Amino acid sequence: MPIGNFLKDQLFINDNVTAANFMVEVNALTIGRFSELEGLQMEIEIEEYSEGGVNDAPHRFPTRLTWPNIVLKRGITNDNNLFDWFDAVAGQRFAQSGLSGNRDTVAISLISTTGKRLRTWTLLKAYPVRWTGPTLSASEDAIAMEELELVHEGFTSVTFV
Repeated sequence: MPIGNFLKDQLFINDNVTAANFMVEVNALTIGRFSELEGLQMEIEIEEYSEGGVNDAPHRFPTRLTWPNIVLKRGITNDNNLFDWFDAVAGQRFAQSGLSGNRDTVAISLISTTGKRLRTWTLLKAYPVRWTGPTLSASEDAIAMEELELVHEGFTSVTFV
């Protein structure tokens, strides 16, 4: 490994990388910090072909890249930005726009404990497909959570070290 990469790795490690510090931006506007994010992954689908006379194993070919939906979770805040964004691409505004909907750029940034942006994953052509409000119960003493699910058409990744 070249010394430059070793130093970059060490600087990245020194920035106290934890999974607890991240923020989400839509079209470069911060929509909040979240307690949990799921679905940041990609997978290549495989197609199998069984060739006649070749009985030991089928041929396996890569076909397309797929990405699951991203699910963001956080405690309810006094900010209505998640609900407003969902409403902007659904509901009345969606119907008024001729059912075209907005496809936005969503950036998920891993932040160091000192506030430095370390890595950003940029979701391409993203939009919310489900917002879930808190489960309310007089017998529970849990934090009221909201959840937003996003669909997207892939992502890019950039490191800032």
